[in-house]
Amino acid sequence: SSTSASATVIPSIVSATSSTAETTPFTPGVVMTGASFTLATVTEIVAEETEADINYVLDIDETLEIEADSDQLFRVIYNLVRNAVQAFAADPSDDPVLVRRITLSARRTGSVVEIRVTDTGPGLPARARENLFQPFRGSARAGGTGLGLAIARELVLAHGGSIALDDTHSQGTAFCIELPDQPVPLDGYRARA
Repeated sequence: SSTSASATVIPSIVSATSSTAETTPFTPGVVMTGASFTLATVTEIVAEETEADINYVLDIDETLEIEADSDQLFRVIYNLVRNAVQAFAADPSDDPVLVRRITLSARRTGSVVEIRVTDTGPGLPARARENLFQPFRGSARAGGTGLGLAIARELVLAHGGSIALDDTHSQGTAFCIELPDQPVPLDGYRARA
């Protein structure tokens, strides 16, 4: 489950609070996961939990598959979407013209899938950008722990991928996740040859 995946990673996150600490890799339960289904499930759950007036846009080919642990991929996207929803809630602007939108897109280029999570919220404050992905320091809101992005980063790194703040300004934030396909172990094939 996604909760147990988070619990597995927390010791690694806590030990990674030092800049010299190494992340301990683990082997995810990698399978081909339907990107459209996973991302749509995240938006449905977040929309139901928050009941916020947010427009969710999915820009994903229905046939796109990602070689990843589906529970862990869900947790990564869920953390990013939940953060975007919280940013909307904390935004003092009640501009009726502002469209509150979260867009999830995914594309494959060769053996890498790029997932983008973008929003039209207030952007990340400088303090949060300086400590991005740092547990207990990277929160952009009062009372936040900063664990959501730290956990997301650990899970993406465990898949051999990367996650980065692609863009942030006063009219939104964009995160980019790149997940490579896992290499095929050739030892079994070579032994049969």
